[in-house]
Amino acid sequence: MPTDPEIRILLCIPSLRGGGAERQLRQLAPRLVERGLGIALFSRFAGDEEASLAAQGIACFPIAAAGNHDPRLSRSWRARPAAAAPS
Repeated sequence: MPTDPEIRILLCIPSLRGGGAERQLRQLAPRLVERGLGIALFSRFAGDEEASLAAQGIACFPIAAAGNHDPRLSRSWRARPAAAAPS
């Protein structure tokens, strides 16, 4: 990830499993990093997804929730690292 990108984007998606939007996000995020944007991803990661994305310069913030309707989702957002907070 660039050291101090002018534009920072936080992408939020419940999971990267599946197709459609999930596949598009997996393809889009690394391309945005290549263009100099600071990309952070807030999601539930499975397997080596987090490591793979981090290796491409994407800051990953795991969601601590079992599903899309888990009340811990809002707590995960409030507890996010300062690096993901808007400035």
